[in-house]
Amino acid sequence: MQALRRFLRHRFALAGLVVFCLIASSCALAPYLTPYNPNQVNLRDAGQPPSSAHWFGTDRIGRDILSRTLYGGRVSLMVGVLATVVSTVIGTLLGALAGFYRGWVETCIMRLTDVAMTFPPIIIIMVFVSIVGPGMWNLIFILGILSWPGVCRLVRAEFLALREMEYVEASIALGASPYRVMFRHILPNAMAPILVNGSFGTAAAILTESGLSFLGLGIPPPTASWGNMLNNARVISVLESQPWIWLPPGIMIVLSVLAINFIGDGLRDALDPKSRQSRT
Repeated sequence: MQALRRFLRHRFALAGLVVFCLIASSCALAPYLTPYNPNQVNLRDAGQPPSSAHWFGTDRIGRDILSRTLYGGRVSLMVGVLATVVSTVIGTLLGALAGFYRGWVETCIMRLTDVAMTFPPIIIIMVFVSIVGPGMWNLIFILGILSWPGVCRLVRAEFLALREMEYVEASIALGASPYRVMFRHILPNAMAPILVNGSFGTAAAILTESGLSFLGLGIPPPTASWGNMLNNARVISVLESQPWIWLPPGIMIVLSVLAINFIGDGLRDALDPKSRQSRT
């Protein structure tokens, strides 16, 4: 309860939570909030500015920008959240094993982590996409696989510190199984930094998806995402005279990432008050 009260006193975190909930709920309710199919082409209404019929206007082939922004948000947010879940699960399992067992287990896992961190992510993603093709689930998989080393290092450090606590040594002395000690006694006390890291990882995954889709390596058309909506607006004439095509997805990316980062700051200050004192 004290952590919740500290979080609620963090004004930027609370504002970020409200903004993110509004964005996520709007995207989730897109079928009920938008009267148009996001992929419906209507050349007669191509390039129309915002109006009563199309609140955010239409793109170069007549698709409704509001519909594509909300439906695209569903894809972008799903990629960000699920990719972070994949990386967090992998990193937490490997980090827990390395921090608890130590010895040769720790050496093997940490050397694997060092090797994984040497690969340039953009090159790996380009090779992977060229082999299996672009797509939402492929993107979630590759982003999750490439992002686990940082989580692994974080969890290992927490387990190394918590393993020396008296309650852990008492559980081991009483005959508790390694599984019970790791996941019932140590892991719950290591969740604070994992949650904070997960919030920042979600923001990073959304930005990565947007950048990859902008380059044509992420979500393939006609499926809408914020990144490929920006890709459709790369033409100079669109950038100069039709800002309604690129402003909505750009603003949504900025607001979502900023809100998630504020939430992460609030979680860090709420779950670890010492970090806030050290910065003040």
